[in-house]
Amino acid sequence: MVTVCAYCHTIIRPASEPDEPVNHGICEPCHTHFLALLGIDLNRYLDLLDAPVVLVDEEARVLSANHLAQESFHIPAGMVPSPRLCGDVFECENADRPEGCGRTVPCLSCAIRNTVMETHRTGDPVDGRPAVLTRRLRSSGAGLDLRISARREGRVVLLRIEHAGTGRTWPDRTV
Repeated sequence: MVTVCAYCHTIIRPASEPDEPVNHGICEPCHTHFLALLGIDLNRYLDLLDAPVVLVDEEARVLSANHLAQESFHIPAGMVPSPRLCGDVFECENADRPEGCGRTVPCLSCAIRNTVMETHRTGDPVDGRPAVLTRRLRSSGAGLDLRISARREGRVVLLRIEHAGTGRTWPDRTV
């Protein structure tokens, strides 16, 4: 029997034989989305997402990070209870300058900051934009190649950050 998501029409389980009857269910992304609509705790909701995701406000301050973001960027659990700028949370080498995150010349071309600000301002989603993060703790000075995606939800932006080349993509719907 073919199983199709009743909400987004994604095939959950393909047919094993031609002309099988169609059954309806709910795919994982839709399930996660509807849990959020029901008022599930924000941190629990973010942890349901299958990639590193941070919740960012209009000034590029990280409000929350899911467990995958904490692991990927070595953010100690509980480090983000008070909003901190993206560069501080991701340990960008420019955030340590006297001007701080968002106020140095290199910040003008920061793909992470610009994507958050653009998505917050326009509401337009961004998918798989290349970004380079040079962290102050990396001895080689080489940048970390990333792909970032963003969605605005109300007054905040969900920012998905992945290592380039992983092949993972942002879900087709706003979460």
